[in-house]
Amino acid sequence: MRNRRYWGVILLAVGTLPACDSFGVKSSYTMERAKVEQVLQAESNGDRFVAYVVTWNTAHVVVSDPLAKSHHHEGDEIQFMAQRMELPGRHKTLSFALIER
Repeated sequence: MRNRRYWGVILLAVGTLPACDSFGVKSSYTMERAKVEQVLQAESNGDRFVAYVVTWNTAHVVVSDPLAKSHHHEGDEIQFMAQRMELPGRHKTLSFALIER
């Protein structure tokens, strides 16, 4: 139970970062939908990794399931977040995360 409380605090803190310009971080996201083209999975000692390959803006990208709880198949439509972040020094990143309802 103790670890769950810390994760809640970490997620709350990360969720407030886009509003804090004092760090010089700019962040935005869009919600997207696409069909699963390939399922990527791995398991090790009870730990699980799940991600999906989809086509987004004509590019094949990997949409990660950070909680590894989903069980989609090829052809399923998934909803995901496309997040853009600009860090100090003009370093820009783009990441994709599964959003389950």
